[in-house]
Amino acid sequence: MDGSPLESNVAAGTRQPQTLTFAWLYATVQEYAAMTSQPKPSSLERWSFWIGLCMGGLGVLIYAARAWIALPVVLWLINACLVLELGGLGVALLLMLKREVPALLRARERHASEMDAEFGAWQQLVARLQHFPREQRESRLRFVATLRQSMGDRMGLMYGGIQRLGIFPVLIALYCNFATGVGATGVEPSTSSRLRAC
Repeated sequence: MDGSPLESNVAAGTRQPQTLTFAWLYATVQEYAAMTSQPKPSSLERWSFWIGLCMGGLGVLIYAARAWIALPVVLWLINACLVLELGGLGVALLLMLKREVPALLRARERHASEMDAEFGAWQQLVARLQHFPREQRESRLRFVATLRQSMGDRMGLMYGGIQRLGIFPVLIALYCNFATGVGATGVEPSTSSRLRAC
């Protein structure tokens, strides 16, 4: 301990356990991820978005219940829901633009300041990790690397084709499905004609 500002910041952070645990690592990484300088949506923006979304859903439900409600009441309620939906989503959109446009206009400057802040937080995280014995760090790194390798081997069976070839297998499957779907006659083609099309 040489009394550097970095060590005083590390000491001021959350209490560090004597042994390295994955729970402590998770909490520390969450603290690191929370140190973002990105502007967050205000409560007015969030509430207006949810009001607009809920009014849209309520309008659909009212329309679905039109058999039990008088038609003039249904039209009045649907119009009210539409006005509230458009108002809520409009307010949310304006507030989002007000929050995001300045950042888009100064994107490089903002990115540089974010990198400066994140680099300092990363240095503190590394300094906190260096207080643990090297054997503990290396054994946990080997454990995580082994888990990651085995998970990659198991998951390769499920999404290996997409991982290696990209989205093309999905696009080909969708093309074969829709190109040979129900035609203009309304009659579904046979399986053999579907296979010929692909």
